[in-house]
Amino acid sequence: MREFVLLVDEREKRPLPIPEFITMWDPSTSWERPSTHRVRIHKVSAHLKTADYALSGYENKCLVERKGSLTELHSNLLTSTGRRRFVAELKRLRTETEHPLLLLEGSPHTLKAVSHPVNPDIVRDQLLTVLHEYGIAFHMIPTESPTARRAAGEWLVATLIAHALTNRIPLETDNANAEVPDISSTSG
Repeated sequence: MREFVLLVDEREKRPLPIPEFITMWDPSTSWERPSTHRVRIHKVSAHLKTADYALSGYENKCLVERKGSLTELHSNLLTSTGRRRFVAELKRLRTETEHPLLLLEGSPHTLKAVSHPVNPDIVRDQLLTVLHEYGIAFHMIPTESPTARRAAGEWLVATLIAHALTNRIPLETDNANAEVPDISSTSG
């Protein structure tokens, strides 16, 4: 059985519940005839310089920064001190790992329903802009119930493992110097 150590930053105020075992696709099988295997997760509280979650030994592959609410994002994006800290965190994420990820607990309809002195649309747009600017991937996961929070913890672990074990396949568009074919003269 494959085992991983999940590092959870000791400063996390409300960490996601992490299952001891998860079932995952066995990458040694094809997508046409997939099979699964169980993976064991050992959760360890640690002082992480960057991010809230990482797989031990694979920190260079993926790091996850978790945000728990629109209120937290408001203070991260729309106050000068919060924004300075948040941008510094995003820069560290970008430089320290191949796949930086911001995980927001919630869903679009619950975040829209939050009453806050600032329009939730402004917080959303500021977040999307800064994430795009620094090349940070974004996942929003509903966590309205204990069952949903457990599922979110499982998705978090599965995401980290997928990034740890999968090599990204370069796309043709990755090569900035690639010659772009002229399709304007193609008849069809």
